[in-house]
Amino acid sequence: RTLTAPRLTLFNGQRAYVSVQTSQAYISGVEQVVSENATAPQPEISYAPTGTLLDVDATVSHDRRYVTLTLRPQVVTLNLNDNGEISGTNVSGVFIGLPIITLQDIQTTVSVPDGGTLLIGGQKLTGEVEREMGVPVLSKLPIINRAFTNKGKLRDEETLLILIKPQIIIQDEAEQDPSRRLEEPAFETGLGVD
Repeated sequence: RTLTAPRLTLFNGQRAYVSVQTSQAYISGVEQVVSENATAPQPEISYAPTGTLLDVDATVSHDRRYVTLTLRPQVVTLNLNDNGEISGTNVSGVFIGLPIITLQDIQTTVSVPDGGTLLIGGQKLTGEVEREMGVPVLSKLPIINRAFTNKGKLRDEETLLILIKPQIIIQDEAEQDPSRRLEEPAFETGLGVD
């Protein structure tokens, strides 16, 4: 279970985003380095970002009672092969990674009352990895290895839930009571993966 609770303060009509991502490194190519006597392969490293991105446009209604939100949550995952590694090919003795990136994208526009809470859900992240474990020496022997080896598939499923609570800050009121600005954000969001 992963929970984050980022807070954003936006001007009326402003666009902002929250990003919770990691980068997965992989070898994307090989460059041959030539020295005086020999050539050697030099791997080229690239990075694939994975994680969650929430893009938000917020507009306050004329009566200052509602906030219209245009939301674009994105989930980016990197598909791995059965060994838990990036698929690829071997060139000049160096493994070249060929990552498959999956993008789940939703866009919606909603109107939420000031101080109300919105829940967005439904984006599922699934993964399946085949694992093989065994007794170090005995699991490698040809005939008896089945008795000392355990094979299994691990299926993992996560659901992304996003809670959004917009609060309108009127500048004149906020200047009179500066403690409200620090305690209550103009726009609060919670990203959770369960």
